[in-house]
Amino acid sequence: MTGSKKVTIGDDVTFTVKPGIKYSIEKVTVNDNELTSNSDADDKNKSYTLEDVKEDTEVVITTSTEVEHPEFTYSETINGVTV
Repeated sequence: MTGSKKVTIGDDVTFTVKPGIKYSIEKVTVNDNELTSNSDADDKNKSYTLEDVKEDTEVVITTSTEVEHPEFTYSETINGVTV
């Protein structure tokens, strides 16, 4: 989710987190409290429900890489600038 979403006071909100390739969901927090997924443990994409929303709520999604990224060693000089 990006940005603000409007919810009617007292409604439930369900959302799905779909991590990028080679990433996994480490945790999802709502107002600094960890949220438990509605999905099976083996599912890569996870659904979450915020119940009885009554105030502004901050959702933070933390992901981690599933594999180590290879070292990048290539460089090229273009117009006297090395990138």
